[in-house]
Amino acid sequence: MELLTWMACLCPKDGLSSFYTEKVLKLAILYPSEFTTNDLDTLDCQLDIFMEVMRDDSGDFQDVNDLSSLSMKFVETNRNEAYPLMFLLIKLILLVATASVERVFSGMTYISREIAWVINF
Repeated sequence: MELLTWMACLCPKDGLSSFYTEKVLKLAILYPSEFTTNDLDTLDCQLDIFMEVMRDDSGDFQDVNDLSSLSMKFVETNRNEAYPLMFLLIKLILLVATASVERVFSGMTYISREIAWVINF
């Protein structure tokens, strides 16, 4: 449940109103092969600066409503270069979210086939 809460803090709706640096850092800790202790310190700084910039000029991100759109907007505005660790974390979370959804649909397909088999039996 905590993982979902941490992931939700990256939701870009309403100008990243649900964004919390502490929760984003907890997400990064889940990827020790990607984020060293030094990287976590750098990410902490990047997150603080990013949020200041977002509060001052959220025009670029005004219509962004999901994590996928957020990652695309990062690239469009070259913020992926300004905040590389934050962008890496967004990409990692997108991979996990996409794989999770695919597993759910795969499971639903299996269940629907089993139900169809039982009904036709």
